[in-house]
Amino acid sequence: MPSADLWHGVLPVDKPSGITSHDVVSQVRHIFGQRGVGHTGTLDPRATGLLILCLGRATKVAQFISSFEKTYVADICLGRSSTTYDGEGLDYAIPAVPVPELDAVKLTELLARYTGKIRQRVPAFSAVKVQGQPLYRAARRGEDVEPPEREVEITSLRLLSYLAPYMRIELTCAKGTYVRSLAHDIGQHLGCGAYLASLRRTHVGSYSIDKAHSLPELEKKQADGRLAGLILPVEKVLNYAAFNVTDEFSRQVVSGRALRAPDLVSVEGDFHAGDRVVLKDAAGQILAIGTASVDATAVGTDPKKPLFTYLRVLN
Repeated sequence: MPSADLWHGVLPVDKPSGITSHDVVSQVRHIFGQRGVGHTGTLDPRATGLLILCLGRATKVAQFISSFEKTYVADICLGRSSTTYDGEGLDYAIPAVPVPELDAVKLTELLARYTGKIRQRVPAFSAVKVQGQPLYRAARRGEDVEPPEREVEITSLRLLSYLAPYMRIELTCAKGTYVRSLAHDIGQHLGCGAYLASLRRTHVGSYSIDKAHSLPELEKKQADGRLAGLILPVEKVLNYAAFNVTDEFSRQVVSGRALRAPDLVSVEGDFHAGDRVVLKDAAGQILAIGTASVDATAVGTDPKKPLFTYLRVLN
């Protein structure tokens, strides 16, 4: 495998069930013939759907893409509980619990309880670390470890269908939300138990599963020599407002030179102090990601005032 990365950009992949996100990364490394490949947020092995991979220099922006909101379609089975909150931890020797009478109105009212900022307990079988070790290791050893609670945000949650005992929902949520925990909490509230039967990620930020490529598709295109054009430039994914800078300033971004009004060619989009913004060169290529130090309306009012705080340089 070549040591230098030849491919740079973002690749949306449709992850199949039964393999880990790292397995997907490994296969893509093999298909594209380079080590520089990373993901922007894992999916559980049983889950399917949109996995955004970063190749080459784009691996430097993975942390920013991972903070995008994500949308899922989830099937929740009522009447049974699971130690893992999904199908893996089911014990069919334990009888199912009767499910209360429910309809679309009652379920919509129930889902409203979990919309917005909520407290959620992390599943015991998860990679979240407590005292330096992943929770799932202690859980598999049968140790009694209290999973932590944390605040998460579900910005949209709606019922798609209900055919007892299965309910299908669609939710959009911030980073760190466990859909497995949501399923478990719904079951606890109803008193009959519930687990996550299936999960498919359909959107990451503005990117849709419709634009994703399956692994067999990637393998075929590699065999046919048609991988070019599949990788999206970083500029297509990071839709932040931008400071468009002079050629002279572009050459000094790597050294972290402070951005001031005389270094600007133009400003793209609207923003406030503290918002995420990027620096772009004359060709529209992103040079760095950071935060604005002023509102867009205040740019140019003080030629000596720094306008930008660096978070990551992409050179």
